[in-house]
Amino acid sequence: MVALHSSYYSLASHRGQYMPPEAVSQSTVHERAFALIRSLSERDAITYEHSRRVATYAYKLARTLGMPKTEARHYLLLGLLHDIGKMWVGEILTRDGMLTDEEYARIKTHATIGERMIQVYDLPAFYAEGVRHHHEAYDGRGYPDGLSGDAIPFAARIITIVDAFDVITSDRPYKMAATAAEAIAEITHHAGQQFDPALVAALANRLEQDPRFVIPQRICPVRWARRDNTWFQITPPVDHP
Repeated sequence: MVALHSSYYSLASHRGQYMPPEAVSQSTVHERAFALIRSLSERDAITYEHSRRVATYAYKLARTLGMPKTEARHYLLLGLLHDIGKMWVGEILTRDGMLTDEEYARIKTHATIGERMIQVYDLPAFYAEGVRHHHEAYDGRGYPDGLSGDAIPFAARIITIVDAFDVITSDRPYKMAATAAEAIAEITHHAGQQFDPALVAALANRLEQDPRFVIPQRICPVRWARRDNTWFQITPPVDHP
C-alpha cells in the first residue's frame, strides 16, 4: 500500500487544482449533488445503475491508490454524477436504429451538458472538471477537448478507467459480460492510449487483491459498443473489435 500511496501522490499532487476542495461544506455539497442524482435515478434507471457501479469502483480504486476514506468519497460522488448530462441527450439513447454522425456527436455532448448542470447546482470545480473530461483519452484522442496525459484531470482519468471496466464486465443485449480478467486484459491493451498506464496497473493490483470486485447488475442494460477506439453507449447493437 505504501508504494501505491506514493504513486498516487506522484501522479496527483501537482494537479492540486483538481483535488476535492477542503473549504466547502460537505453537507451542502452532498445535498445539492444528491438532488441531481435523484433526478437521474427517476428519469433513467439504467444510467443510474451504471453510475452507481462506476461510483463504487472509483471509490475502491481511490482507496487502492492510498487515499483516505474522506477523500475517496469525493470520487464515489463523482462516479454517481459522471453521466448526469445523459438526462438531456434525449431519446437517442433508447431508440432503435443506427446512429448517424450527427447523433453520435449529440451523444458526446453529455459531458459538457453534465458540466453545466454541475455548475448550475454550484458544486465544486472538482466535480465539474471530472464530468467534463471523463471521455478524454490518455493519448489525446478523446473528447470534448482532446486533452492528453497529465493535462487530463486526475479524477477524470480514474472515472475513465472504471467507466470502461463496468461496460466490459456488464451484460449487454449483444454480448455476455466479460470476466474481470478479460476486462483488465482489454484495458491493459489500451494503456497509454485510452487509459492512464499507472491507473491500469493500480486497477490490476486491486483485482488481484479483491476477487469480488465486480458488482452484479440489477437492471437490464442498454447497448454499448466501440467507436473511434472508445467505449460508449449506443442503440442498437453493433459489431466491435
